[in-house]
Amino acid sequence: MDISIFADTPFDDEDAMEDFLLANSLSHSLVATTLEQNGKFIATYPISSMGDESNWKDEHYRMHQDEFTLLGLTGMPDWTGFDFEDEAQWADWHSQHAVVHQAVNSVLGITT
Repeated sequence: MDISIFADTPFDDEDAMEDFLLANSLSHSLVATTLEQNGKFIATYPISSMGDESNWKDEHYRMHQDEFTLLGLTGMPDWTGFDFEDEAQWADWHSQHAVVHQAVNSVLGITT
């Protein structure tokens, strides 16, 4: 699932963030299913809602790290210090996030 349209998720827009969270969760589910079909397994976490922001960021980051590891990808950005209350960091994170999803999708042949 291509979530690159969410690279420009507006800062402080709750509706846009809810849309992003749903699309992102569905994208990770598709990645996990595709990996499983290829005999690789990854832990998944409930990321369709933010809940505790710190836990969400940690679990989401862990999923991306695991995907990169299983697929032999390198260059996973370090997202541990991103502050979602800072508009510039928010924008940087969303931009990097879209690129990370594109890399994973490319390796797995996910085009939709």
